[in-house]
Amino acid sequence: MSKNIKIYNRKHFLINPRFQLNYIKHTIFLMLMTVVIFYGASLYHFWNFKKQGQAAGLPEEHIFFKFLQQQQSSMEIVFLVTAFVVAIFIVAYGIFLSHKVAGPLYRMNRYLEENRGSNTSEELKFRKDDYFPELADNFNKYIEELKNSVPR
Repeated sequence: MSKNIKIYNRKHFLINPRFQLNYIKHTIFLMLMTVVIFYGASLYHFWNFKKQGQAAGLPEEHIFFKFLQQQQSSMEIVFLVTAFVVAIFIVAYGIFLSHKVAGPLYRMNRYLEENRGSNTSEELKFRKDDYFPELADNFNKYIEELKNSVPR
């Protein structure tokens, strides 16, 4: 099988590190912003409960306030653990998803580099589940039309 037809396997996690790491950085930023917003909502929720206990005239050493503090501490641990686990999943899925975007572009770039100046009849092919399969199809049609329009 020709080296140009070979469909490249996923051997590298980062095909285009600049794009992929930037993509992951943005998704982690969105995840952190979401966690901060939910954490703020949780703080407001506990603050509101404390205000209701104070409005009811409960003394500061009342069991209600101790219970409230324990619940808030538990919720903070849940937020930290959840944020860490979600970040791991986002990074893993971000690499997987960005690979499907970066892979076809990497493959097309390699194809152009390998075939520069040649009159190849090899088709550009992407991996089965990569995004943008229409890019390879349209590129191959374009090359075929160019070959047919050039006088021999």
